[in-house]
Amino acid sequence: MKPVLRPHGAADPAARYPGQLRAGTTLMELLVVMFIISVLLGIGVGVFGKFSLVNSVQNAGAGVRSMIRVIRTYARNHGTVGTVVLKMNRKNKVQDENGNPLDDKVLGLMVRVVGQWHFEKEDLGTSGAFGHDPTLGGGAELVPDGCIGGAVRLDGKAGCEVDLGDSATFESDWGVSLTADLFLEAEGGGTVVSKGDAYGIRVENDGGLAGWVGVSDGTPGQRPSLIDVQASDDKVPVGRWVKVGLFYDRVQIRLFLDHRQVADTQEQRPLAADRHHALTVGGATGCVKGRVDSVRLGVLGPGEGGDLPAEVSLKEGTRVIRFNPDGCLDPRYHDQPARIVLEGSDGTLKTLTIGLMGNVSMD
Repeated sequence: MKPVLRPHGAADPAARYPGQLRAGTTLMELLVVMFIISVLLGIGVGVFGKFSLVNSVQNAGAGVRSMIRVIRTYARNHGTVGTVVLKMNRKNKVQDENGNPLDDKVLGLMVRVVGQWHFEKEDLGTSGAFGHDPTLGGGAELVPDGCIGGAVRLDGKAGCEVDLGDSATFESDWGVSLTADLFLEAEGGGTVVSKGDAYGIRVENDGGLAGWVGVSDGTPGQRPSLIDVQASDDKVPVGRWVKVGLFYDRVQIRLFLDHRQVADTQEQRPLAADRHHALTVGGATGCVKGRVDSVRLGVLGPGEGGDLPAEVSLKEGTRVIRFNPDGCLDPRYHDQPARIVLEGSDGTLKTLTIGLMGNVSMD
């Protein structure tokens, strides 16, 4: 180390004034530093809060976009319809049990299959999926010549029926999907498959396809209102297999014949539960004369999506978005792209656009 040179006879300052050469911080300087730090922290928290809110809107938009793509893919892969419902809580009118306003929702509705029956002969094993085996009564019989394997044959008389069982999973206030393969052996009407006043499919005396759905406004003890839908021009043919179907999603009741929509009516009330009646092929008051195969029951419910973050709301948009089995926007309900606009509490907007071909973009 290089020595420190001092004039001859000079004393070491540190020795004369011990501790005074180590400079300290005055109270005023400390207060000034603390003030500057607090100002910087305040600016940082404000910027971070703004960034967090923008990020919430961005994340919510990305989540909704992903959910819409799932519903579209589901419709295309399963050859069915896909539905996205926007539930806007305008002016916080809808509240929970504690009086707090509910958040806006974006829900993707999906069909969950809860029962399927192929009616094979008893010696071939179970004929009902998910543990729901049929019980034959009133002249109904299992026959080998079904649409796929065996089938159940109905003689067209009152009381000829097949009890498909009852289960809590058969109930859903969101909606229902019910299909069956039908072979009419003779002209004349009757019930094909039903669950009491909840839902069912029938053939009219003139061969027209018809169905019904029981809906309720939620009043305890009130009987459901039965909403009928009938195909005026499309008849169920005699002597060949056809697929008949009923679909309800709290937007419309729709009837299908060989996968083609033949009738619809508007309805938005919840599907009424009917726990007093089992799902039944045929019926006590009358049934079709012919064979029924491949009964398939699905209940509708939210499969994707849910509440938006509290700081994000639905500013505007298409209330119901429908995809057809090809994954495109259903042209019967959409003649232009659908839009969803999300708004943050600071006014930040994020717009999702669903094109006619089903593509989803966000800006």
